[in-house]
Amino acid sequence: LPEELPHKELRVSTSFKFATFPLRDNIFGEIASSGKGELINNPKEDSRIVENGPEEFLKLGSFIFIPIQLKDKGIVIGLIALSKNPGKRFTQEEYEWTQLLSNFAESALKTSIAFQEYNEKNEISKESKIAESLQNTLIPKKIPALPGINFGSYTAHTEGVCSDTYDVIPVRQD
Repeated sequence: LPEELPHKELRVSTSFKFATFPLRDNIFGEIASSGKGELINNPKEDSRIVENGPEEFLKLGSFIFIPIQLKDKGIVIGLIALSKNPGKRFTQEEYEWTQLLSNFAESALKTSIAFQEYNEKNEISKESKIAESLQNTLIPKKIPALPGINFGSYTAHTEGVCSDTYDVIPVRQD
């Protein structure tokens, strides 16, 4: 806790609701960088955990820390941190439930990211079709006739690629 924060339960609770914790130089960063969760049932024996005061509401209980990862990309994007009241311990089953919750979060995030990528691709495709349509208006509908020369035209657009070139290709007599 910050030194200037009064050790009043409401003030501490409110402070924690809006607190952000950097993912470095603390247990949060250690869990995030290792990518491995931890169940800590004896926090007083763990040097990474600090007890903030003698008040009953500040006494340490059990902790679970689980990273939320995008495993296929090899990155940690968040952290689930749970604590129990003093004298209460998390069970191995609760730890496994928290890991399952992290897996659900990963699945939901992957779906959200895939949907966003799909939308971005569709937007690019729409813009490409607009450019293609504009280009089609620039291509001559009829090529002027020149005596002794026959002309034909063919246009093929590739998705996402537009060009302003117009080639004249000589063909054989037959």
